[in-house]
Amino acid sequence: MGSKKNILVVYNKAETLRYIKSMPEEYYDVRLISDGATALQYLDTHIPDLIIIDINMPKMDGFILLEQINKIPSLYGIPIIFLTADLNPESEIRALQLGATDFITKPIRRESLLQRVEMHILHGINNREIASKFEQVKIEAEQARIEAMKDELTGLWKRKYISAAVNQHITVEGKNGTLLMLDIDGFKRVNDIYGHQTGDSLLKTFAFFLQHNLSREIIKSRIGGDEFCLFMPGIIDKEQVEHVAAKILQNAETSFKMREGSAFASVSIGIAIMPMDGSRFEEAFNMADYALQEAKSRGKGTLCFADSLDNANYNYCYDNWTHELLKGRYDETKTIVVKFGELQAIYQFSCILAEKGGPLTHVIVVSADAVPNNKREDVLDTIMQEFVIKLKNIGAVSKNGSSQLIALVFDITPEQIRSNVINAVKQSCPEEIASVIKVHVDC
Repeated sequence: MGSKKNILVVYNKAETLRYIKSMPEEYYDVRLISDGATALQYLDTHIPDLIIIDINMPKMDGFILLEQINKIPSLYGIPIIFLTADLNPESEIRALQLGATDFITKPIRRESLLQRVEMHILHGINNREIASKFEQVKIEAEQARIEAMKDELTGLWKRKYISAAVNQHITVEGKNGTLLMLDIDGFKRVNDIYGHQTGDSLLKTFAFFLQHNLSREIIKSRIGGDEFCLFMPGIIDKEQVEHVAAKILQNAETSFKMREGSAFASVSIGIAIMPMDGSRFEEAFNMADYALQEAKSRGKGTLCFADSLDNANYNYCYDNWTHELLKGRYDETKTIVVKFGELQAIYQFSCILAEKGGPLTHVIVVSADAVPNNKREDVLDTIMQEFVIKLKNIGAVSKNGSSQLIALVFDITPEQIRSNVINAVKQSCPEEIASVIKVHVDC
């Protein structure tokens, strides 16, 4: 049987001791207690492998003792045997209904008692092991459920979680709070110029700031892309909300050092007070999003409360939102970095506009055919970055294959274009590289 098994025996009659003494000491460590109250005190600090109870005891009989044992969580699954001279069938039924594992009446043969004791101890151990594994599975399943509701990149909650939490707080519990929509200004430009790895780094850095610099009571989530959503439960005072928003705005401008230079990002914030601006998450989310678009239209890096918008503002926000959706919310440079096929579509559309009296579109082609193959991609990336950051009037830019950079330019003469582009190439490339770069501008 391995190590000794611990047995607690709660008895009142000396006759019971005759049966207990028949248990071999090399297998069992038996604790004898003569009343229920003392037994409960013992069980507060000890967990036996088996409990044997007599029915007839002073002050607290065996049934009441079993009821009290059932209230102790640490004893769940411990086998309990009634060993009694009570031959009343009703007593056996009551004991089993209360959860007793077995009901043994005296007299009983020593071998039979030992066999049943050993059997119940082994079953108890196995049942507790199964229960422990099941509990561990439940814990792991709950952990997996929680992890599934977290954003893989940032570790913040996903939209599904914050939506449920807000609706529980506002709709079910009837409380109030404030919803904040946050958008990183110029994020697509960072992705286009420096790559998605840098964009991901920006998102993780901003999420880390939110997680470690704002109150733990504030629910933080990433809705998708560069959009984040916060919920401040129980807070609707504008000064308190503005204090938190100002902290975000002041600390969110982060510089990211790259090979070619630095990228800067700011944050715009739209705010909805609940339940005034919406009694459910989706309603308040839409209002906060309208306010966010208004904040971005004011110059970005600022905040706007939804209740400051009138109906005209709502209409404007709808219009602004549709345009921003198509533009991808580009930053103040207005330069779009696209694929070559997309650039062709933009050019064709600009030609249609020109036929109807719009500005003429000029095409720049920068050729790096004479640059060594192993340097072409880096050279074109560097020139494209210089175009996006420093040159005005460029509407869209794209790489065509591995050796050409093509840009569309508006409202500027070819002579000015050629001069500006050549200067940009010289500033962004070493002299030996710049000398072999060819620039073509349409007449």
